[in-house]
Amino acid sequence: MILAILVLYKQKLDQSKTFLSLFGSLSRIEDIFLFVYDNSPIPMHDLAEFASYSTTIQYLSDKSNPGVSKAYNTGARLAQSLKKQYILLLDQDTVFPKDAISGYVEAIKAHEDCALFAPVLECDGQIFSPCWHGFNIYLPLRNVLPGRVSTKNRSLLNSGMCIRLDAFDKAGGFDEKIPLDFADHDFMKRYRTHFDSFFLLDMACEHGFSDKENLDAGKALTRFG
Repeated sequence: MILAILVLYKQKLDQSKTFLSLFGSLSRIEDIFLFVYDNSPIPMHDLAEFASYSTTIQYLSDKSNPGVSKAYNTGARLAQSLKKQYILLLDQDTVFPKDAISGYVEAIKAHEDCALFAPVLECDGQIFSPCWHGFNIYLPLRNVLPGRVSTKNRSLLNSGMCIRLDAFDKAGGFDEKIPLDFADHDFMKRYRTHFDSFFLLDMACEHGFSDKENLDAGKALTRFG
């Protein structure tokens, strides 16, 4: 049903908070296909490490470091070839709660009419995703409620987005001219022209920013959007 796309940069899988919190180890990956897109200038893994997991994991090293947009689009094409219905977008520094994958699956089955599912992303006690959007400004929200959320004046960060593949294609995928900053908000801008809502999961994740030291919420949304 779901293909997860995990983007690495200068970090091994067993050092990734995202990988460890979602799966724990390679042997525990079940009911989901994992596509690992490694943007590191020096590959963090060897293909042989994944040889015995060929039916559940695929690893690709791209030393040119094109950013998350190409990684997510490449993963979407792989999902299509594997006849998956949803793609789960992941960066390497998000801590998910226990049994998060089953939470996605249950929500998808219960709300088949929804095209996009997302968790709450927090950092140092502040909610970064979903966030308020208007006039090309993105601001944190004080409170959020799980359930169906209007896309009006709302945007999402990419890590944790689970998108129905046909909706991803309808929105045009990610713009590869935007390698990182604002790639997710750009995608959401195009998503909301076709879909008027997304489903916010009853799931809170601790989200890490790569250089969040002394970074307040407003600056982080601007820098990492």
